[in-house]
Amino acid sequence: MTAQTPEELISLVLDGHPDSADIARLLRAIDEDPRLLRLMRQHLIISEVASQVVAPERRCEPFIAGMWQRHRAEQDALAYTERVMSKIRHERTRAIRAAKSLVWEIGGMSAAALLLVSLMMLTVRSVAERMPMAPVAENAENVDAERVPRALDLRIAAFLQRRSVE
Repeated sequence: MTAQTPEELISLVLDGHPDSADIARLLRAIDEDPRLLRLMRQHLIISEVASQVVAPERRCEPFIAGMWQRHRAEQDALAYTERVMSKIRHERTRAIRAAKSLVWEIGGMSAAALLLVSLMMLTVRSVAERMPMAPVAENAENVDAERVPRALDLRIAAFLQRRSVE
C-alpha cells in the first residue's frame, strides 16, 4: 500500500523504506506547501535526537571520546612523524657508512692480495735464479750445464724438447 498523505510519506522517509514514487510525491507536496518542508525538518531533528538516545554508538559520550582521541592523535602525529623521520635519517647515514666501509674493506683486501701475489712472484723468481736446475732432456749429454732453465722457463724448455723429439 502506498502512502497518500504527506505525513505518511514523511514517515516512510524517516523509517528508511521509501520507493522512488513515494519520494517524488513527497517532493511535489513540499513544492506545493512550504509548511510541509518545515514539518519535514522538525521530524528529521526529532528522529536524529531519538536515534542518539536509542543507539548507544550514536550518543554524545562516544562522539566526544572519539573527538578527544582524534585530537590526541593529531598532537602526537607531529612527534611521531619527527621520530620516524629521525630514524630514517639515522638508517640512511648508517647505510652510507656501511657501504663506504665495505668499499674500503674490499679495496684493502684487493691491495693486500695484489701485494702478496707480487711478493710471491718476486720470491719465486729470485729463488729460481739462485737454484741450479737439473737437465730436463732425456739425453743428459746434449744439455749444457750453464744453460740450465730457470724455474719459470722450465715448462717451455720441456715443451721444446718434446717437440724436437717428435
